[in-house]
Amino acid sequence: MRRWDIILTPFPFSDLSGQKVRPALVLFVSEKRGDMIIAFLTSNLFRRSMHDVSVSQSKENGLRIDSVLCLTKLSTLDTKCAIGKLGTLEPRYRKEVHARLHELLGFDD
Repeated sequence: MRRWDIILTPFPFSDLSGQKVRPALVLFVSEKRGDMIIAFLTSNLFRRSMHDVSVSQSKENGLRIDSVLCLTKLSTLDTKCAIGKLGTLEPRYRKEVHARLHELLGFDD
């Protein structure tokens, strides 16, 4: 598993009342610890916030329908939680993801 992979994984609800199997984008993998930081993807296109990124479905990314990458919905999970790889996020979206995370987390250049 590598950065920019789109995987299928159980994603916890923010109130920890349960979880749902969802596609997610791998943002970081710690091979030493076996953890990954992932961002939630949703097909609810109306749920978009200013930090989200719209992603069109394609063979490369493996999404079945157009989706929204919710960068405000991050989670750290064990890499063993990944059910499988759907595809890889295309380079055309990566720059936008980087910029939105930069804004969201308040990093200075």
